[in-house]
Amino acid sequence: MYRRQNILLLASLGSIMLLTVLVYHVQLRSEAVDKSLFKPGDLAVVDKVVLSGKSDTIEISFDGARWKVNGKPADGEMIQVLMATLAQAEPRRPVAKLMRDSLARALIENGVRVNVYSGTTSQLAFIAGGDQQKKQAYFMKLQEAVPYAVAIPGYRVYVSGIFEVGETGWLDRRIFNFNW
Repeated sequence: MYRRQNILLLASLGSIMLLTVLVYHVQLRSEAVDKSLFKPGDLAVVDKVVLSGKSDTIEISFDGARWKVNGKPADGEMIQVLMATLAQAEPRRPVAKLMRDSLARALIENGVRVNVYSGTTSQLAFIAGGDQQKKQAYFMKLQEAVPYAVAIPGYRVYVSGIFEVGETGWLDRRIFNFNW
């Protein structure tokens, strides 16, 4: 009697495990997001990034010798952080359908428009924003109305923060730049 009951329990456990694995794989396939959605093609050829916020527009450009912010010398470390963010930021998932409209509207109103150029052609254009306290960043393509939750794998940082830095944050902090 117990043997038949144990066999029945073992069979039901096996079927539940099989069903769980099947649902996991189906769900994994349906939510696959293109990881290169917000990455420029080749960072080596990027020579201009334009950040258009609510209050000001910041143009970060390379003149062949050094990076400049609105015509003034740029901080090299900030440029490295910007390029690393562009290279490593990955969309995790699209935002839930119930939140898409309100979040898209909030990104359009309060977000920063990021345009990455190579020469005169635009390689990438998106809107960045999010919630700094929760460290949750959202990116949205300009022509689409689907925001994505974005993160850098292995780090818990507010990814959109680099795009929200004002002009003075991008400037070179050296007062005297000469060789002794």
